[in-house]
Amino acid sequence: MHRPRPSSPTETTTQASDGITPEQAALSTSSPAHRAVEAAQIGTWEWRLATGRVEWSPQTDTIFGLAPGDFSGTFESFLSLVHPSDRAQLQAAIQTAIETRQPYHLDHRIITPGGIIRWVSCRGRAVQNSDGHVAGMAGTTEDITRRKEAELALVELQETLEQRVRERTAGLEQAVRDLQEEIGRRRQTEAALTASEQRYHALYEHNPTMYFTLTP
Repeated sequence: MHRPRPSSPTETTTQASDGITPEQAALSTSSPAHRAVEAAQIGTWEWRLATGRVEWSPQTDTIFGLAPGDFSGTFESFLSLVHPSDRAQLQAAIQTAIETRQPYHLDHRIITPGGIIRWVSCRGRAVQNSDGHVAGMAGTTEDITRRKEAELALVELQETLEQRVRERTAGLEQAVRDLQEEIGRRRQTEAALTASEQRYHALYEHNPTMYFTLTP
């Protein structure tokens, strides 16, 4: 999926002429909301469709493993840091948020320039200008690597336990089948002995003189 197409110039007038939206005010480095998310080690970002520029906070640099000033500020450079297997899902979420003007929330992986894979929780929503047109997007990014790794480890442990239960259950089922087969064989043996005894008694009853004792 390609980067969402910017709106026409008439639809993407800059905030300088249209005023500052609440979302952008929240991202202002001097706003209480910005200071709160920075204190929580949550990065903030803003993407302007008219220019294609992405601006984000120093905390976002830290999350992505970048030194201050290393980020080129383009959507493509941001996308290059997203794990290849997660890019399509992220782009679809962004496109849907722009089209529906509904916020999105997605957990996905990123790869730092040093090759470290991290999990981030990304939230964003379309930012509208005073005319009601989508001028860009704004949101937050949080490093959730430890939490996600713990969740994945728990899932792996649960799958391992379930596999062991399945193996033990299969073992018990096999033991039951073996026992049933052994019982069946013993019953067949007992039935054969019983039939042999019955034939012996029947033969004796019909031929009582067949038994004799040798005398000297």
